[in-house]
Amino acid sequence: MTSMHQSPGTGGARPIGAGCNPCVGLDRGAAWREFRATWLKIRAFGLGFAIFRPGGAKFAPLTGLASLQTPEASRASPTAGMSDGTIEPPTGTGKRGDAVAASIDQSLSWHTVGERLARTENPRHRKMLQTLAGHLRAEEHQSLDLLLGTLVPEPEYHLWRNGADYGPKGAAAVRGFYTELVESKRGILEYAIERIVVDDDNIVTEGTIRAYQQGTVARGFGFNVPDLDATYLVPYRAVIFWPFNAAGEMLGEDGYSTFDPDSAERIPPEDLPEAYLAQFATN
Repeated sequence: MTSMHQSPGTGGARPIGAGCNPCVGLDRGAAWREFRATWLKIRAFGLGFAIFRPGGAKFAPLTGLASLQTPEASRASPTAGMSDGTIEPPTGTGKRGDAVAASIDQSLSWHTVGERLARTENPRHRKMLQTLAGHLRAEEHQSLDLLLGTLVPEPEYHLWRNGADYGPKGAAAVRGFYTELVESKRGILEYAIERIVVDDDNIVTEGTIRAYQQGTVARGFGFNVPDLDATYLVPYRAVIFWPFNAAGEMLGEDGYSTFDPDSAERIPPEDLPEAYLAQFATN
């Protein structure tokens, strides 16, 4: 899961409206935005929203996920044992104007999967959710070897957009795919999962991906950005199917995404998070 679900050079579809506002006499757009911002804050704190700050470029082993093997352990804390970094409360409200570093939580996706794991009883579903949490956590830390370790030896990605599949097929192609993701500085992102559906063969996640992109990259993906030298925060709406085989191994990803070409937000250099800036310092 990354902003890779978009393929450069093609346009994006505008999302359908969020629905009707029953309040007469109100600006529907403004009322909806205010309600959504308030709801997201309540939901974020209710889910134990936190910002994970890794201690360095190397990604520690995923030993913490092993503590979620039993329902009792995971119910005690969805993130129990995930102590190879610092878990802290959020420092901002998530509204525009706050420090952008406080509005992006790279660990939000696997924390949300951990919440679902904490209330799941089915042993097979638990194994699948645990694998997905490890996969998302490896993506956060851009640890390619650990990420590939969550997949079958020859995974297949089907990343659909505008009727075409841009996904890599096979271990070599998937490795190259993620290598390009890192090299193009697209790996600092948040996947705010709003819905998780699980059966014996698939996990389905739906939510919004927000990613930092350089202007040249954002323009190539189809966003209308005026400054190619600036950095933008770009949102995607994404539904991802995570298929599993009979042995409970992840087969790859089947992703569908869309975005509003005018939704990119230019981020001042002083508001860029350290994790994003560090990518340039190592080059």
